[in-house]
Order: sequence, then structure tokens, then C-alpha cells
Amino acid sequence: MPEYKDLETMLEIVSMAIVHQETEENFFRRSANSSTNELARSLFTEIADDMADYRKGLEVRRDKLVTALNDLKKAKGKRHGEK
Repeated sequence: MPEYKDLETMLEIVSMAIVHQETEENFFRRSANSSTNELARSLFTEIADDMADYRKGLEVRRDKLVTALNDLKKAKGKRHGEK
């Protein structure tokens, strides 16, 4: 529906960002696992953990956007049903 296009676009962007973030997180975890240097391993793991935290935040925001979109659609349906 065109009136929800902005929210739908934001959901798509956030969903793509989550996938990208998870890919980067996995890259750093693989780098940590394959590193023979303890300092490098520790830093790669720390970066991966930070990326995981960021990804989880994006997932929460995506869920809030989904809820908002669903609420708007329900409210519109109720308004049209009341006419």
C-alpha cells in the first residue's frame, strides 16, 4: 500500500542492514578462530561481540517498525470498517 511505503522501505533497509551486520560479525568470528595471535584473537572477538550487540539492537528496532506498521494497518482497517 502506498501510504505505508516509507515504513516498508525502512523495514527493508533495516533487514538488509541486519544481514550485512551478521555477515561482518561472522567474518570477525572466523578471523578470531583462525588467528594464532592471542591479542588479535581477542580483538577480533571483541569486535564481533560489538557487532552482535549492534545487530540485536537493529532487530529490536525492526520489530518495533513491524509492530508500528501492523498497528497502522489495523487502525486504518477499523476506520474503514466503521464507515
